[in-house]
Amino acid sequence: MTDRLDDARWRAAIDACLVDEADAAQRALVESYGPDDAAARIEQALLAELAATDAPAHPDDDRQVAAAVTSFLAERGELEPVAPRRRLGPALAIAAALVLASAAWWQLAPRAVAMDPGMAPLAAIELRPTAIDPMPAPVAPAWQLERGELVVEPAIASRVPLGVRTRARSSACMRHGDAQVCVDAGGEFIARADGASPELELVSGAATVAAGAATAAHLQVVVAGTRVAIAGASEVVVTIERRAWTIEITRGRASIDRDGSTLELVAGERLQGGGATVRPAAPDPDDLLAQARALRSSGDLDGAARAYAKLIDAHRGSTVAHTAQVSLGEIHLERGRPKPALAAFERYLRRGGALAEEASLGRIRALRALHRDAAARDAAADFERRFPGSAYTAKLRGG
Repeated sequence: MTDRLDDARWRAAIDACLVDEADAAQRALVESYGPDDAAARIEQALLAELAATDAPAHPDDDRQVAAAVTSFLAERGELEPVAPRRRLGPALAIAAALVLASAAWWQLAPRAVAMDPGMAPLAAIELRPTAIDPMPAPVAPAWQLERGELVVEPAIASRVPLGVRTRARSSACMRHGDAQVCVDAGGEFIARADGASPELELVSGAATVAAGAATAAHLQVVVAGTRVAIAGASEVVVTIERRAWTIEITRGRASIDRDGSTLELVAGERLQGGGATVRPAAPDPDDLLAQARALRSSGDLDGAARAYAKLIDAHRGSTVAHTAQVSLGEIHLERGRPKPALAAFERYLRRGGALAEEASLGRIRALRALHRDAAARDAAADFERRFPGSAYTAKLRGG
């Protein structure tokens, strides 16, 4: 069991050392419990300084002692000189200055504290280590190689290098988020990544680019200066040999940008180029119609509207394009765009056809959405005259 240091014995040893009257036991006690810190070194220097100076022989000279002590400390930047408020004996004056200079020593020295029996014990202090933020997890590379081998002259790369020309030694597939690019063996490309927008420039060969549903047109492929922005849930096959290149949409849609002009392509369409020539292949109307209906059924109204518009532009005058006007007008209404919807219904009604009843109803709805109330009332009255007993009459009267 460790003995507790008696306060009176400790103070007696300190006082004896200050006036150089300590015996061996007292000096050993002070050396055992005195901390070896900056304050202790100052005190030791002060004692050495005083030992080399003749001490005043009369108690009336205590002011001289205190002044000498405080001057010594002030010169070392440890204490501002202060005048004593009352007369002190030489030993007490020295002790007072030492206490001011090294309060930390007195606080650190082990002392026995008398406690009133009626006092509650002090609560224990629990020291806890400071919380340290965990090291951040390493950031995954922008492009990750899933399979195959890549060659960056003259070495084989285990990762997808960025910004340098790379060759697929064997058929290689890379992933960025939910987007995947598979380059045929021998194909050369340059992969880039700018934040959430990955880009791959195909230099030669063929590549299949598939964008997941969350990609949302962030994935871009560059072929011979033509930039292809691939929408979510889409797939594009790109090839380039010398100056001839092809971009074919095999699923979904993509936006083609070349020389400041933009072209929207959907599944089944292909864009071919040779040099500066850009020639889109004529899309099949039945394929476009099937794509538009599929997009509408899946809830992709924007994609369906583009597919119907492409069908109408590519096959003007055809029956399928004429019928598509009604479907396009209905989609515009669902998207909250009554003005283009009205234009689509009126284009159909000018030529007429088997869907005139549906187109007339759509025209009335578009007029009401545009707050053209008078024109909407006239159109509703005309509808009832032209189509008496129509199943749409109740819906028309109900608003």
